[in-house]
Amino acid sequence: MNEEHLLQLEKEYLEAGGDLSLLEARLRMTSEERFLAHLGALQLVIELKKAGEALYARPQTAHPTPG
Repeated sequence: MNEEHLLQLEKEYLEAGGDLSLLEARLRMTSEERFLAHLGALQLVIELKKAGEALYARPQTAHPTPG
């Protein structure tokens, strides 16, 4: 990639609402740090999925209608 292409990607990233400080921090991470961050996010997704499934697995109670 040349510098012009990188500048274009940066412009598109910012226009899409990206935060350059987050991107720069991510680029400074070691491969192990990136792996651990990804693993943590994956574990969170799994726990949220389990919680959602448990919520919808509970029997629904009928709500009384007024009047």
